[in-house]
Amino acid sequence: MTFVKTKLMLEKLGPGQTLAVRLQGVEPLKNVPRNAKDHGYEIVYLEPEDPQGPEDGIHLLVLKKND
Repeated sequence: MTFVKTKLMLEKLGPGQTLAVRLQGVEPLKNVPRNAKDHGYEIVYLEPEDPQGPEDGIHLLVLKKND
């Protein structure tokens, strides 16, 4: 479900625009970046908000719509 919501937001972007998404949990961390890349979006940034936190903690993902 997380990727569905993300994809709806990505479709509203113009070429070159970016979208920041906060992800939490193992499944969204694997599926959202992979699906976004498969749909032609660029992963600009994917890092934990708290580098000392758990692996499945909140991560910040920034995606870019290519031209």
